[in-house]
Amino acid sequence: MLERLGCQNEVEGVIGAHPAVQDVAVIGVPHETWGEAVHAVVVPRPGKTVENDALIAHCRTHLSAYKVPHSVQLIAEIPRTGSGKIIRYKLKETMRA
Repeated sequence: MLERLGCQNEVEGVIGAHPAVQDVAVIGVPHETWGEAVHAVVVPRPGKTVENDALIAHCRTHLSAYKVPHSVQLIAEIPRTGSGKIIRYKLKETMRA
């Protein structure tokens, strides 16, 4: 859904601009009401802490309401291919587990 809306890069750009964020990926996760919701997977900068509520508030000031992440997950590293592209299906698999 996010890909169809063309907002994935926009959401990642806004989250990536937060001073405590080193890396970010945005995926769609199942949602009972909407079918799919925005979920942000974030790698914090070394020595920084990322508060989920603060990150979502940051997004609310820069994005339309439907683009604001419904949830945030902190991880150590975002899986990428050899060319640097995000391996989104691996992130979705970790959400299912």
